[in-house]
Amino acid sequence: YVATPHALHRDNVELCIAGGKAVLCEKALALNGNDAQAMVTAARNAGVFFMEAMWMRCNPNIRALQALVADGAIGEVRQIDAAFGFVADKPPEHRLFDPALGASSLLDIGIYPLTFAWLLLGPPTRIRSAGQLSERGIDLTCESVLSYADGRGARIACSMLEDLPCTATIQGSTGRVELAPRFHEAREFTVTTDAGRSTYSDTIRGLGYIHEVEEVHRCLRDGRTESPLVPLDDTVGLMRIMDTIRAQISSTLPGDEAG
Repeated sequence: YVATPHALHRDNVELCIAGGKAVLCEKALALNGNDAQAMVTAARNAGVFFMEAMWMRCNPNIRALQALVADGAIGEVRQIDAAFGFVADKPPEHRLFDPALGASSLLDIGIYPLTFAWLLLGPPTRIRSAGQLSERGIDLTCESVLSYADGRGARIACSMLEDLPCTATIQGSTGRVELAPRFHEAREFTVTTDAGRSTYSDTIRGLGYIHEVEEVHRCLRDGRTESPLVPLDDTVGLMRIMDTIRAQISSTLPGDEAG
């Protein structure tokens, strides 16, 4: 399990892969899409299990929500709104603020609302972003509007300067789904349609990390080298979207050039 700062992920993961070890690596998987693709290629060439620790995707309520939406419970998904923010009251040398360690609000917490939008809408066709940078050039806040060819859209936001609501809403043509704070932990979700309002909840043990652990164990028992719940191609695709967003707001990290 690789849980070092973002800037160390590639070296740490490739070392483990070279040793023939199955690897679960913390999100964001890497500093950029090129690094992420290199890690995935190394794992596939070695034939070892590899997965990003995007535990939200293993949450039973998130999986139930996906199934309900796919079955048309709220009609066609039109708009998604999701945000995650907190006041990072840490010293300047903390990993959250140190570019050398891969500091980025987008990589650290923006990945949650971005992944949530991807789960329901897939990759966007257009991205427009704005953000606030620190004196050292890392993104402290970020807001992005994701557009799709069929007119659907998503608005995501993240911040290390303010307490954002940490909620998520899916607006469909015949209803909506709402997740209360903290949406990525998904203790429950509410579906509202003309027929009424219903709340869905499956038991989440602890903070929810156990479901990620169980997914890794299931994959290893089944002889899988990739998880169907957290596909590596999705992980790389999301990293490339974050590359685009960071470029739009001029947020750069030392490892970007080497990617």
